[in-house]
Amino acid sequence: MAATTTIGFAIPASAPAIPTVLVRANRRRRITPQAGHALEILAHARDYLTDEFVHTGLIFPANN
Repeated sequence: MAATTTIGFAIPASAPAIPTVLVRANRRRRITPQAGHALEILAHARDYLTDEFVHTGLIFPANN
């Protein structure tokens, strides 16, 4: 029979409030065309590797 105990553990106090920073909701990132092209190439490579992994019949384990 298993039993748990909380003796010896201090209950943490609530975190102090910190001021929030106003962030513009519609702020868009600006990247160079070269960076955009590199991201597109990486996305295609990721999709290719994922498709090859699934095609071989392997699965994605929850702990990996």
